[in-house]
Amino acid sequence: MGLALAATLGFAGPAAAEESETEDAYERYVRMDVVSAPIINRNRIRGRVELELTLEVLDESKSDSIHIQLPRVHAAFASVT
Repeated sequence: MGLALAATLGFAGPAAAEESETEDAYERYVRMDVVSAPIINRNRIRGRVELELTLEVLDESKSDSIHIQLPRVHAAFASVT
């Protein structure tokens, strides 16, 4: 579920997050909060996985809207775990 959402939202690797500000006037890459989920095996928590996602904003007019929606996306990840 989380990986599908990341692909839908436009996952960008860490190298892409180092984009210079002079090239784009708006914030093209938005870092999300770290999302963690337990790894469960035989009804016991065996470990934890943490995802650190960076979103690429392709449309400048949507940049502000994405910042407003980030808490909602993070809550969606949290409700899955």
